[in-house]
Amino acid sequence: MSEYEIYSYDAFRKRIHDDIRKVENAKLSLFDKERLNEYFTAVRRERKNLSDNIFESELLELMGVTADGVPTLAGVMTFSKYPQGYFPQLCITAVVVPGTEIGELGDNGERFIDNQRITGSIPEMLEDAVDFVRRNSRTQTIINDDGQRKDKYEYPMKAVREAILNALVHRDYSIHTENVPIRIEMYRFKTESMSGKTDIKAGVLDFCEIPRTRAELQQLTGFSRFYMMTSIVNPLIESGKLKMTIPDKPKSKYQKYFKA
Repeated sequence: MSEYEIYSYDAFRKRIHDDIRKVENAKLSLFDKERLNEYFTAVRRERKNLSDNIFESELLELMGVTADGVPTLAGVMTFSKYPQGYFPQLCITAVVVPGTEIGELGDNGERFIDNQRITGSIPEMLEDAVDFVRRNSRTQTIINDDGQRKDKYEYPMKAVREAILNALVHRDYSIHTENVPIRIEMYRFKTESMSGKTDIKAGVLDFCEIPRTRAELQQLTGFSRFYMMTSIVNPLIESGKLKMTIPDKPKSKYQKYFKA
């Protein structure tokens, strides 16, 4: 079993909740006060006894937003003004490709029609991700018998929102996957949403069926160049799974990588 598989089993056995682990360097002063107040109002409306018996600081503890006064990961991802200041890769990378698979070129040689790194709190990322899908969806214009026009999106936006929300809320938030963003991939005939998982190296290898540049790999993963090279590309090269087109000049600007 891999280290991640062992951790996942142990977490399940011990009922470890990674989303409520403390983020020691996070500050409550950087939480969005308006969003917090909306949350307090909603919780008290649904649970009246809370509004009568406890303070706001106690409510944050009870609901897992803080632990011993320290913000939790769930609290940071929901209420922080910029969670990526603590966890740069807990974001969404969204791409639209011209064909039916990553790497297929469009008529003008383009690899991507649109791409975006979506950051912010979970509520903000949800809205921006839905907007990304809506913006890149084809729209049918239907004229009914009364001559009224109605636009119909290629994908039902309610279902899109549900899928993205599930990916954001139910992704793996363990220390083993906090460097893996959620990916939204839109192809010619389908859209896929992939939650944070540890199969990013497998995805890179599949992408490198034909030689790829560093820029292409960086765009695929959504990671910084340093992290991508040190944590993904170089380990794959060392394991013999990935090869360089110019092995005697590893840092060449013309360097490309392909699956062994």
